[in-house]
Amino acid sequence: MGGEAAAEDPRPAADAGIFDFPSGARAGTFFHSVFETLDFTSPEPRTIVLRKLKEFGFDPSWTEPVCRMIADVLAVPVFDGASPVRLAEVSSGRRVSEMEFCFPLNLVTPAILEEVFARHRTPPAVGEAAASESIERLHFAPTRGFMKGFIDLVFEHRGRYYLIDWKSNRLGAAPEDYHPDRLRTVMREHLYDLQYHIYTLALHQYLRRRVPGYDYARDFGGVGYVFLRGVNCARGAQYGLFCDRPEPRLVHALGETLIPDYA
Repeated sequence: MGGEAAAEDPRPAADAGIFDFPSGARAGTFFHSVFETLDFTSPEPRTIVLRKLKEFGFDPSWTEPVCRMIADVLAVPVFDGASPVRLAEVSSGRRVSEMEFCFPLNLVTPAILEEVFARHRTPPAVGEAAASESIERLHFAPTRGFMKGFIDLVFEHRGRYYLIDWKSNRLGAAPEDYHPDRLRTVMREHLYDLQYHIYTLALHQYLRRRVPGYDYARDFGGVGYVFLRGVNCARGAQYGLFCDRPEPRLVHALGETLIPDYA
């Protein structure tokens, strides 16, 4: 938490909603801690939220806005489609929070990454930039060693595996600020698009070594970036959510490029 003091924030206005919740690193850590602690299938979040607000130095008056946000996040179909996935259906025994990963790296440069994405990714939809365009902005020395990190949430549902990244970014104070078009821009600006491909590869590498018969094309369900302030059941799943399922050929190409002895 970067040594930030946990002094309480001023009491929020009576009509404050989740858009108004304080921003910053402490807020992000607070939201992560809440979702790590909750039982999604029987949340009863009030007690947990009150405890976490006190722990992180936020006024208890934020309890109701946070609890309403939690209810929406758990109820909305995060992975929509023929068989929607709602987090309220995911039991504690089928999820792992803060899943750590570590895999060895071949020599990596921005040019190598850009070439892989440009060659293998499906052309983006109209108005959506490809991940390779984000990689063009990267500047780092040629790197060899290990890729290490943590995935906020990994879970299994109906035989498929998913990953979630919680985002507490304060993008604005209106629903339109969390529209998919806006989120695509945010994903690109913050290099989250590159990040979630690395997360996908890390989870794929773990599953292919641990789950007998695992096949990415059949068993990987997708990745979701949940912008917590923008999720609202009344608006539907298109707000506050960015979801993707990287093409198998891209994931395998990244594995072959980045990981020694991937095959």
